[in-house]
Amino acid sequence: MKGGCIFNSKVMSLCVSFLFAVVCIFSPTALHASQKKLLLTFGTTSSSSGYYATLVAYAKLINKYVKGVNITPIETGATIDNWKRMSRGEIQIAFGATGSNWQAYYGKGKFEGAPVKDGRLLWVFAPTGFHFIVRADSGVNDIYELEGKRFDIGIPGSTTAETAQFALRKWGITPKTEMRSTADAIEAIKDGRIVGFVKGCTDPDAAVLSLLATTKLRFLNVTDSMFGKLKQERPFLIKVKVPAGTYPGQDYEFSSYGFTVSVVCIGSAIPADIQYKIVKAIYEHYDEFLQGQPRYKLYDPLRLTVETGIIPLAPGTVKYLREKGYKIQPGSIPPEMK
Repeated sequence: MKGGCIFNSKVMSLCVSFLFAVVCIFSPTALHASQKKLLLTFGTTSSSSGYYATLVAYAKLINKYVKGVNITPIETGATIDNWKRMSRGEIQIAFGATGSNWQAYYGKGKFEGAPVKDGRLLWVFAPTGFHFIVRADSGVNDIYELEGKRFDIGIPGSTTAETAQFALRKWGITPKTEMRSTADAIEAIKDGRIVGFVKGCTDPDAAVLSLLATTKLRFLNVTDSMFGKLKQERPFLIKVKVPAGTYPGQDYEFSSYGFTVSVVCIGSAIPADIQYKIVKAIYEHYDEFLQGQPRYKLYDPLRLTVETGIIPLAPGTVKYLREKGYKIQPGSIPPEMK
């Protein structure tokens, strides 16, 4: 009887061990480990933004060509919102812009006292201008005439909105500012609830072209004097000139302030070898990317990354750029590579 109990307990132990092994083998965790997939969440922008399709196209390239990575793009409130989400660990890679990158890394503006020092630049893909656009029948002929008018300044949580607030404050102009998604702002312009909006554009911008199909617009000029007031406090800003004929009915040149748009990450969340593979996949399949995003043909992303980065590069980016023969400025080398 005693021996039978010992035998039964051994059998029971073996059965439990076997069942545990089976559960472990077929559990999601084990499957995930066996596949060795790094799961990344990619913060983008509003789905109605012209940049949303660009960022989704990047995610598709990464999933297609980088083994061991599964990247999921999600809709967000754009670049400042993205940096806040990255600082909380909600996302690991994101759409960025010079202004939000500078604020987040150096603890300025919306990140005063809370810098995101682990933020890194993966690549820059285009310059963007922030255009002040109004209905042609609004009676507004220059930016100062926006005083007291209902005017949308961008997506809540976006660099567009934050920089517009800064610019209007520096110029001493106080419109009745509102914030919406791009799609909602366009509808509000169409039905006359607002006189216009600020739109971040890599020209020609798809959302603006769509609006022009139904509504006549006027593009307001940022003068040299107005731009100078902004540049004093935010030296990374660039002046963007838009030639006549860029948009239907636009028979005059106008200027805006602007900066570059990019993809950024939390350095410690993505191993350097994966950073390298991601950047390499993007650049070495850029022709494939351009097939669906032809407006970026005018820009050299490698040169833009080297020349316009305002925060340290990701180590994987540094490695790839050096392989391509680019000299990296000391200020762009991340602390972990020094």
